[in-house]
Formats: sequence, structure tokens, C-alpha cells
Amino acid sequence: MSKPDFITLCSAILDPESTIEDKNNLYLPFLELEEWIFIMPNNADINQWQPSIINFEGHSWVLLFTDSTMAHNFAKQNPADYLGADGGILYVPLRVREALSMIYDLHKDGLYGMQINFGLPGWYTPVTSVPNIIDYLLRTKTVNSTLEKPELFALSVLPNKPA
Repeated sequence: MSKPDFITLCSAILDPESTIEDKNNLYLPFLELEEWIFIMPNNADINQWQPSIINFEGHSWVLLFTDSTMAHNFAKQNPADYLGADGGILYVPLRVREALSMIYDLHKDGLYGMQINFGLPGWYTPVTSVPNIIDYLLRTKTVNSTLEKPELFALSVLPNKPA
């Protein structure tokens, strides 16, 4: 199975003529990834890692990426903060279920949303919208039963999801 092209999928939803199907085509493969990548500032201690959280338009957003190449491309655009002297980056991959659970916990502490592949082009979503997106995908023709998408169903029942 080929890897989703998130640049193309994201570009489709940024088009003023985008449809709900374009959003489904982006969110379903995003939620079905094995892991999400969390970049860290180049001066961070990898053993005491925290995801990078930025303030954007008055809200706090966690930076996450669909793969390490996207994270590295972001670091190249922001070398002072994210690119190491050797040209490498610090990042932590988390399985999607654990990543989403962590994001929900951060939301309780004031995190507003997720910036995904920020500026590459990327997209964003408030944390409070994620359960609705998952539930919508489970209810639509995109997913005919929870047995077909057990990973997606598992995300829908995380105990700490925002109400």
C-alpha cells in the first residue's frame, strides 16, 4: 500500500471549492497512520521530551507531522529553533492512539489544537473537533463498520477525549 501524499491531500482541502469528501480523504489516512511525529527544539533533552507547542493567533497548538521527512523539512525552514548543528532533528514518534491520548491530556491543560505539517502546506484542527471528526468518519460510507476500521474505532473511545 502506498503512503498517502499529504501535501496533495492538504492542498485539496485548502481550495475554496473543497468538499467534505476532500476532508474525509485527508483525515482518514491521517488517523490511520501508524504513528505521528512530534518535533522538539534542537536544545531539548530527548530524555525529558515534551512536544513543541507554539502560540499562533492567540492559541496554543502542538506541532505534529505525518512523517519524519515532513518534520525535517519544517526544521529546515526554522533552523535556529529545530535544526541541530549536524543538520539533524530531535523528534519522538508516537503511535496514534498514544499521541491522541497525550493531546487530549494537554487539552485539559489549555492546548487549543494541532498544527499538522505546519507550513508545508499543513492543516490544523482544534482538539475539541477531533472526536467529532472520528465519529463522523465512523458513521459515513467511508467506513461501513467498526470491524473494518478497528484502529479508528479505538480512537473514538479514548476515555480522556474532550466532551
